[in-house]
Amino acid sequence: MTAGFFPLPRVEGGLNLEQTEEGVIRLTGQAQLGLEALVSGRPSVELAYLVQSASADNGIAHALAALQALEQVADHQPPPNGLLLREALYLLSILHSHLRRLFLSALPDYLPVSALKDYTGSIPGLLRVREAIASREEGHWLRTSYDHTFSPPQVQQLAEELHWALQALAALQQALALIGGKYPMAMSLFPGGLS
Repeated sequence: MTAGFFPLPRVEGGLNLEQTEEGVIRLTGQAQLGLEALVSGRPSVELAYLVQSASADNGIAHALAALQALEQVADHQPPPNGLLLREALYLLSILHSHLRRLFLSALPDYLPVSALKDYTGSIPGLLRVREAIASREEGHWLRTSYDHTFSPPQVQQLAEELHWALQALAALQQALALIGGKYPMAMSLFPGGLS
């Protein structure tokens, strides 16, 4: 008999930890996305676009891997400047993914919005959040608190880091769009280069 004992936070997506009667802990996940069926029979030039749907955070990495596979099969080496642009696109996507996951996916699991009720900094957006919390009646989700391990100065620092992370994410999205054609689906990638 296997007993699932908790789902991992949304940082990990649809994964669960399960423990057997023997004490063995296993990581289990959701079913396949059906990506193989999506790309089967399609023209190879579409592969870089289709595989990006496998993951919103890692779509560019999937596209670049698909292009590399197609180029190896065709025994084709893209020009050096195209490879540099691909590398820049990949590194920008890693930065974007990490910031988004940390600040927009993970942080809300550990720090409730209600913790900003005592924000004393000077960032206008965070001051508006504090005012919105104060204007809600008791029991409203904005005022709902839960235990967390952060002190008031840490809450303020995390809130301000979230503010700066959102600005960094906007700048990264602009850079990704300049190189990749648009974001989150890079449209400028094709076998043999980058347009």
